[in-house]
Amino acid sequence: MQEIYSENTPEYQIKVWQCPDEWDTLKPIEKQSQQKEFITKKIKTIFSGTVFISYNSNGKPELSQKESTISLPNISISHSHNYYAIIIHKKYAGIDIEKQREQLHKIKNRFLHPEELQVIGASLSDLCKAWTIKEAVYKTIGKENISLKDNIRILSNLNHSFIQAKIMFENQEKYFQLKSIPINDFILSHVVKEIK
Repeated sequence: MQEIYSENTPEYQIKVWQCPDEWDTLKPIEKQSQQKEFITKKIKTIFSGTVFISYNSNGKPELSQKESTISLPNISISHSHNYYAIIIHKKYAGIDIEKQREQLHKIKNRFLHPEELQVIGASLSDLCKAWTIKEAVYKTIGKENISLKDNIRILSNLNHSFIQAKIMFENQEKYFQLKSIPINDFILSHVVKEIK
């Protein structure tokens, strides 16, 4: 397993790994087991073995520590093919990595609002950025019944260094600043901070 990207700031830490191609030949249950074991080992390495991952009722990962009263950072996990990404963030953990694939052209009407379709480019790269931005925002909130198309909107040009998006849920709106990074044939997007 090769680390191919890393970013550390005072607010968050990101790691991206490329895992062995032979994982793609595993049966789904074996692959899922390998993935969980891999991520668990990486998290224990980052936290010197004192932290483990649990999942809340919506399936959002959380860091836990036995018999601890200290506040732990938030975590988000993503994978696409044999690329795995995690973000550990003091407040807003949301990350997504996706391979640029032609299928995004076919499903763009399912995740882009009509207003977004008018301003977001038709290139595969732009569609993949839009998908990963929306997924990262979705993972930050971690609530059920949120539509990428209807509840999450991209508010700025995808070519900016930082991209703004909002999510509308439970009669409230939250605004986030995100960053997108191309990594080989993949796009990685993550939440940087909430915009007040």
